[in-house]
Amino acid sequence: MREKIEPLVKSLHCTQRVRISIGHRLVANFKARVADVKNVDIEVLKRPEIIKEIRESYGSISIGVAETLKNRKFPGDHIITSETEYEFTKMYFELEKLEKSITKELKVWVEEHPLWDAWLAKVPGVGPAMAGVLLSEIDINRAKYPSSLWQLAGLDVAKDGRGRQKFREHCVKTEDGRLRRVYNAFLKSKLMGVQAEVFIKKKSPYAEIYYDYKHRLQNSPKFKKNSKMHIHLMSCRYMIKIFLADLFYAWKTLEGQKDLPEMYSSEKLGIEHSSDYPGFKLGKSSLPGIDYKTDVGRVGPTVE
Repeated sequence: MREKIEPLVKSLHCTQRVRISIGHRLVANFKARVADVKNVDIEVLKRPEIIKEIRESYGSISIGVAETLKNRKFPGDHIITSETEYEFTKMYFELEKLEKSITKELKVWVEEHPLWDAWLAKVPGVGPAMAGVLLSEIDINRAKYPSSLWQLAGLDVAKDGRGRQKFREHCVKTEDGRLRRVYNAFLKSKLMGVQAEVFIKKKSPYAEIYYDYKHRLQNSPKFKKNSKMHIHLMSCRYMIKIFLADLFYAWKTLEGQKDLPEMYSSEKLGIEHSSDYPGFKLGKSSLPGIDYKTDVGRVGPTVE
């Protein structure tokens, strides 16, 4: 299943990256042209509104493009003024169609995976695209503890006591002398850059964890000098770690593993967590109404 999902996830990511890059150029051209023609403040123009207007312009011009070969006159307007811009815009919308096609195919394979019906589909804010990333980038058989997923996603704490980043001291040197990250940068970017914001926007149960932890940081003397962005990122990191802990226990339960481990810090280091969130506790879910041993066990192998 993983070998079917992974190429689709990578293809979707590459297509999105190119489309977004082209979209930035289209929006920049639009802002420059409209600001000159209509004397509009470009700062008040929003990207979705701009793309909508470009789409309408592209649609109306497409009707007359067939006549271009006859009279050699391009039927442009104040938004798309030349054949080059038209082809550039056409490329954007064709990539958009390709992206939708890949997403549709990815959705089929993700929904075939047992973990989708068992748990992922029940998590508010997790769709087939993000589920595809999780299923393709995580090999659950190699994860011994929930913290194994944190390390994979670059959410662990480095030896210097700081959160894992692309700092030189957080990398390892390869045989050819180059520095390499010890975590999956693609997975981290999707979890921290996309999923965290979706949880907050969709008011997922995980958003409650985010706001609670953020409130604790804001009222702690230790973090008074931290910027708002730093506290936001710290809270997102904590929220995603709880999500990954839940994912670990749900997936391991589905795989039929009976002797689920405690957190590594609890089992090996004897550290007792003060967190009230079930994601830090064996076999409990942070999502209301979901219990691993009953809900997940029904779909996968029997869990006693």
